[in-house]
Amino acid sequence: CTFKSAAGGEKDLFTYSVDVVEVIDGDTFQAVVDLGFGLTTIQLFRLLGLDAPEINTKDGRKTKKELEELLINKPVLLRAVHMEKYGRYLADVWGFNEKKGASMSPFIRNRILSGRNICKSGLYCN
Repeated sequence: CTFKSAAGGEKDLFTYSVDVVEVIDGDTFQAVVDLGFGLTTIQLFRLLGLDAPEINTKDGRKTKKELEELLINKPVLLRAVHMEKYGRYLADVWGFNEKKGASMSPFIRNRILSGRNICKSGLYCN
């Protein structure tokens, strides 16, 4: 069933406010999802379009720490796109922008990748 009358149409469905409880690695985290009406669920999410370095590398540990700084104890909004083969939901994620107050920043992945030579390093291309 698709709700054509949703304010933004189908693209606004599956958008949730979440509390990130654990960052697993540089592109995966666990969060409590507010479903509304007092209902919550805990789910695993993977940042859509980001393939972070493996956690057992120096870059992997650094990327995990950066993601923790962006998501833990911060307001986070996400749009779940679909569940991938490992049981994680691929998601577009927004976080709080300190410079703009209550407005939401661009995708979290852009914050992680900003200032890096993405294509030449090959670490973050997918």
